[in-house]
Amino acid sequence: MSNPKILYTQKNATADLEVRFEQDSNGDIVISGQDLGDDLELMFGDGITEYEWSITIAKKDFDLLLKALNGGKNDNVTILFVKEFSNDKAMGIERFLKENNIPYEFQNRMGD
Repeated sequence: MSNPKILYTQKNATADLEVRFEQDSNGDIVISGQDLGDDLELMFGDGITEYEWSITIAKKDFDLLLKALNGGKNDNVTILFVKEFSNDKAMGIERFLKENNIPYEFQNRMGD
């Protein structure tokens, strides 16, 4: 994997959230998030204080992603993606992919 770029981070007394952007050895985009803290127990139940997830967008689908990002054929899709989804916009990545019919793989896990 490439060096991760932090798209979004939020920290407070009861929660710690981070969303990262990387490219894997195939060139696929991997967005991963980690939520830590007592706030998760409100959503998932007692004892659940960690939630991790990832979204992978295959390199073969970059043309679709580029179009959805209003990029041209000479634009770099990864640069446009990072620019679009930095800060709190990172929380809307999955919705954006669904709205634009861009295939992706989602994985998640809860617990320590």
